[in-house]
Amino acid sequence: MDNEEVVQYANQCFCNMSGFTAPELAGKKASSLFARGQNSEMLETKKDLRKRGISDAYEIALKNKRGELKWWLISGAPRFDDKGNLVGSIGIHLDITAQKELEIELLEAREAAEQSAKTKELFLANMSHEIRTPMNAIMGMANQLFKTELNGTQQFYLDTINKAADHLLVVINDILDISKIEAGKLALEAIGFRPVEVIKHCITVMQHKAQEKGLRLI
Repeated sequence: MDNEEVVQYANQCFCNMSGFTAPELAGKKASSLFARGQNSEMLETKKDLRKRGISDAYEIALKNKRGELKWWLISGAPRFDDKGNLVGSIGIHLDITAQKELEIELLEAREAAEQSAKTKELFLANMSHEIRTPMNAIMGMANQLFKTELNGTQQFYLDTINKAADHLLVVINDILDISKIEAGKLALEAIGFRPVEVIKHCITVMQHKAQEKGLRLI
């Protein structure tokens, strides 16, 4: 292009990219063919850089002759004659549409994944708090039952209910810990326990399920 951005020459590769033939490009202003909106301002800025002898590379979104949206990577440089006078600019254009579309798709996928993670975290937090409400009622009523006269069987059933409720409360708290893990605020604890008591508790909780199926749990 000359100093007024009028096209002086375009090779066949550029013609294929732009959709214009060489005669259609010759004598035309590049900005009138490809620049729209913010692109016009960008090209004006680039023209000023060339006048100051500065080269650079940049990405630009535009439409070719067929109206298709394309992304080009342009490496522009000032063009001088044999006497060192600035006579225009020269540009090497690469079609990076495929790479740009992939980049946009990856960005959208990342945003969707982040939104999904936030939705999951919010759902788990809300559900864990929703579960706490009936759990508190169950544990509260169980505590009230403890204050009444109970026979041995009733006492055993009530103990089982309380142990299962305590276990479920731990599970609920573990769900809440997911948000702590993602926030990097989870604190690990080393708490002693008696394996025999844990196994006895598991058997007690699962015993009625085994009986329903005619199984002996030992």
